[in-house]
Formats: sequence, C-alpha cells, structure tokens
Amino acid sequence: MGCSAGSIAATDTPDGGLDGRPTTIGNPQRAEAGTPAVDARSSDAAPTFEPIRIACGQSIPVTDANGDVWSADEDFVGGTALVGTGMVTGTPSPRLYVGQRYGDHSTSFRYTIPLPAGSYSVRLLFSEGYYTDDAGTGERLFDVSLDGSVVLTQFNIYAAAGNHVLTAVNRTFPVTLAGAGAVTLEFDPVVADPLIDAIEITTAGADAGGHEGAPGDAAQPDAGTMTVDSGGRGNAAKVLSYLSGLTSQSTKRVLSGQHAEIWNGDSVAAAMSNVTPLMGQTGQSPAILGVVMNYVGNSGAYSIDVANSMANQWWAQSGLVEMSLYSDDPTFSSSAQGYPNGSSIPAAAFHQLTVTSSAAYRQWHSQLDTYAAELHTLTDSGNVVLLRPFIELNGGWNWYGAQNPADFVSVWQDMHDYLMNGKGLVNVLWIYNVNAFSGQYSSYYPGGAYVDIVGMDIYDSAANYVADANNGGMYSFLVSTGKPLILPEVGLSSANPAMSSIDMSRLIDIIQTSLPEVVGFVNWCQGWDLADQNNVSALLNNPWVVDLSEMPSGI
Repeated sequence: MGCSAGSIAATDTPDGGLDGRPTTIGNPQRAEAGTPAVDARSSDAAPTFEPIRIACGQSIPVTDANGDVWSADEDFVGGTALVGTGMVTGTPSPRLYVGQRYGDHSTSFRYTIPLPAGSYSVRLLFSEGYYTDDAGTGERLFDVSLDGSVVLTQFNIYAAAGNHVLTAVNRTFPVTLAGAGAVTLEFDPVVADPLIDAIEITTAGADAGGHEGAPGDAAQPDAGTMTVDSGGRGNAAKVLSYLSGLTSQSTKRVLSGQHAEIWNGDSVAAAMSNVTPLMGQTGQSPAILGVVMNYVGNSGAYSIDVANSMANQWWAQSGLVEMSLYSDDPTFSSSAQGYPNGSSIPAAAFHQLTVTSSAAYRQWHSQLDTYAAELHTLTDSGNVVLLRPFIELNGGWNWYGAQNPADFVSVWQDMHDYLMNGKGLVNVLWIYNVNAFSGQYSSYYPGGAYVDIVGMDIYDSAANYVADANNGGMYSFLVSTGKPLILPEVGLSSANPAMSSIDMSRLIDIIQTSLPEVVGFVNWCQGWDLADQNNVSALLNNPWVVDLSEMPSGI
C-alpha cells in the first residue's frame, strides 16, 4: 500500500472499504447497503446552489481558512480512507490535505455526487506524502475521469508540485448537467495507488470567490470586491486590484495599449518604431506595451533581450507590459521550426503533453524552464508581467489551438503550477485569451484559480465589433468569470483587409456604450498600429481612456 509509510504517519479510518472492495455510495449514514444515495441536492434543489465540499478519507467535517465547512467523506464507492499527520504546505488550509481516499492495492474507486441541472466547476485537491519519484520514473501515476471523460492522464502529484512532497496541488474542471442527476469521478491506477484529498463543486465561475486556491495562489474575492492580497502574489495583487477597480470608475476607466512591432528588426528602436511616434502625434503614450517572448528567437523577430529592454523601459514609467508567449510545438522535432506553425497539431500529439513519461512532455517542460528563467529576470525586481501564454487558444491556426478541452485544461493547469509553484514565480498575471471568430469560448477555461485576466481578440469594422464580441455569448461568458476583461489584440478596420486610416475614436465609443466591462485594449502592430490611423488623438485623450502619464506609481 503506497500511502501507509514514509513522511506521513498514517492511520486507516474504518469506512467499510478497508479490504479494497466497493462500499455503498456515500457515507454509511447516508445510504443503506446496495441502495443508491438519494440527496436533496438533486431532488429538491434550493434556488441557490450551495457548494459541495468533501474532505476525502476524513470521518469528521473540516473547516478551511475561509470558514467553509467540508463534510466528512461521502458519496464514494470503493477505496480506503487514510488520515495522516504530516503538515502540507502551499495552502492556507493544510487540514484538508491530511486525509485521503486511495485505491488500496492499486484498485480503482469513484465518487458519485448528486447535483441539480447546471454548469459547475469541479475542483480536486491532491498532495503527495509518500512517493518522491527520485528516479524520475513516476512512482505514482493515475488517471482521473469526470463523467466518463479522462481529465487527468498519468497524473503525477509529486511532479505537479514541482518535485515536492507534502505540497498542495489542485486541478479544476468544468462540467454541465442538462438535468438533475449526478457527476461521477473515477480514479484509476496506472502505477501504484490513485488518491484524492478533497473535492469541491461550485457553480461555474464561482471558484473566483474566495475558496481554497491552487498552491501559491491567493484566494480570489468575488468580482467587484477584489483587494490586495497577502497570498504571495507580490505586486501582481496590486495590479489585479487596480484593473478590477477600473470598472467602478465613472471616467478614465479603459487602459490604452499598443503592441511593439513584432517583426521589425532586432533592436529596441526598430521594435518601438510604431510606439514612439504617438507622443508627438497625440501628446500621449499608451498605458500598456505589448511585447513577445520567443522560445528559439524566430527568424525576423526581435530577441528576448530586446523584449526585456522594452519592458523595463515601460515599467520605469509606471506602465504595464503584456507579454505574448509564442511557444514552439514541443512535439515537432525540427530545430528549424518557428512560429506560426499554421494549424493545430493532432489531438493525440497534444495529449502527449499531459503524459509525464513522453518525450513531448519532457520537451515542453524544458521550454517552460527557459520561460521561467526569462520571467524571473523580468519579475524578481517587482515588475509585473501580464502573460498571454496561449494566444487565441480556441482557434485552429496555432499548434495548441482548438484541442480537446480536457487535455487543454490539463496542459494549462500544469503549466501554471509548474511555473508559479515549481519555479517560484510571483509577479505574473495569467490571461485567458480567446478569438472572436472561433467557438468554445468557455470549454477551455481552466478555472478561476488558474486565470487572472480574461481577453478576446477582435479584428473587424466598427459596425461589426459588438456582434463579434457577443458571438455565441463570448462577452457574457468572459464577464461571468469575474476577472478583469481586456482586448489583448485590437484591429479596427473599415472593411477587411484595410488596416490603416481608420477612425480610432470609434473604439472607445464601442467600449463605453456596448462593452462596458472592458478595462483595456492593446492595438496590434503590422499595419494595425495606432500611429497609422485617424483620430488617434481623440482616442487617447478621451476622458475614459488612461494613458501612460496617468498610470499610478507603485503597481
């Protein structure tokens, strides 16, 4: 039994499943043997859904750091309960992680949890207290399925925690029930025993509301009440609070922005050639500067050193920096490969990024190591990066785009945890960035604990902008997350593909009248530049627009 020795002093808790045979569904107090559990949560659901929180393996309720009560273990079939004494780090609520249900003798187990119809976020809490994977072979690997769909493949808790034992690791997945029923979570062994420490189910988007967060993440207050936290986010918390507060102001509430010229020579002067003229043209400079981080220094694009120089220049003026991560396909073997890759890679290849034993997984994490080193050089001094890791993630023109949602969520969450927890990054805000002309805006959302800012890219005429933003309910969904909403890439034209001499004053009118939750825009380069358009002075000097000179210091 892989969980009964090592750094956790363990005691088995009697629950009817010590021999590895299935128990009835739920706590013995809730269901007779052989009788399906009946729960008022599904048959007589209250108008307001109360979150479901289960402290797995524990025989008494647990109260977390937010004051929320997690019930004793219930709704399970099979497995064995275990309660240890080791102190788990990376969480304000370590008591949730000392209990677990595991697959005794490497057997499967499951939870069947009654729910009314609706859309939910299912959060799973893990910690590794025994296997250290010193040989790098994956001493504990298991799969997790949600309603029959695999959401975690060969999951390695130790690796996900940055190669640490007794460290909290959380994963969040969306699920929708068309009618009242139940969700089923299955934990299947690959190597050794699968396990789970706790389960939380909230309504979709509610996980931004001050609940248990991912390791290293601060608990996020409800939309509209975000405050500077003390959860290790550094100046990122101040920037996030500032962005959230813009929606409550009556004037100067939208941050202006411009991307530097991404393929315009390998020097700061060349890359800034579309930004520096704005001061002379309008008397203003944009509040947000867009730069890119390249993995291999793709041909024609400026280097990371140039990007870093531009970023430091902007931060010195109290500006914000949006950094787009143009990552290479880690499943592609040619060293000559560069961005853009042109289309999504096969789903089977993308899935390999979640398989810890695969070459693609190792290559991807080697890239993440490079990104982490660069981000440390930028943020260790207190500067904050608005990181856009998977640009227009729902479109099919990038290698990572339009993938299986469960796989994409796993890759995003692993990337986030690897960089923030395993690599110790602090001053990074994560942007969930979709494209207006592709579907599945919500399917890829990795959960509130893994996203700080949401954004949509729109390229179209002013006449079509609002319809584009509301296409399929995109704008409404992004607003419902409770995260600050920006336009990470803006392209306003009279009729595509025309890109210049456009009345840019129309953009703030659109935001003010029809997209009022938008708190920032960043104009694209390569012909879409603000400097090449009409009425840019009217845009940047509009009382609703924040320019560089108006940015508060110290964020």
